[in-house]
Amino acid sequence: MKLHPIRSITFCLAVALLFPPINSNVFAATTNLTPVADTTLRNAAADTSFGVLTSLPVGVSAGGTSISHGLFKFPIEQIPVNATVTQVTLQLASMVSNPNTMSTANYQLFRVLRDWNEPDSTWNTRLAPATGWGSAGGQANVDYVSAASGATLIAPSTIGVPSLSLFSAAGM
Repeated sequence: MKLHPIRSITFCLAVALLFPPINSNVFAATTNLTPVADTTLRNAAADTSFGVLTSLPVGVSAGGTSISHGLFKFPIEQIPVNATVTQVTLQLASMVSNPNTMSTANYQLFRVLRDWNEPDSTWNTRLAPATGWGSAGGQANVDYVSAASGATLIAPSTIGVPSLSLFSAAGM
């Protein structure tokens, strides 16, 4: 499955204003963030960077031998430091080149704990020249949080027609 450029993450914020000190105001705001970097990590091409691709292949091959993880980096510094994030929604457009080779599958999101960069990240390396992941492809509780932040079922789309998928959770 390939994830395509309709990638944005929406944060619903509830922010308590610190001023004036006597009356505290609370308001809700919605912020849309677009990724500043994305890439795919593939075990079948463990030392190849896919940061230049315009699509993001993710998932497991039909035979289970090829695994691809997708990474998105969002500019979270745009969220005020005193904000409380109450809900996050990630919308992805997915397309497949051959729907006969894919069945409906559960896709999960995990929060990445360590920095990486788009042009250098591979299955083996997160930062050039030789800073690796905790283990190849990423290690739970070292490189990413082991509990999924969100999950959704994604079904095969018609060839060339994107299928929109939403991940939404307070934990993202």
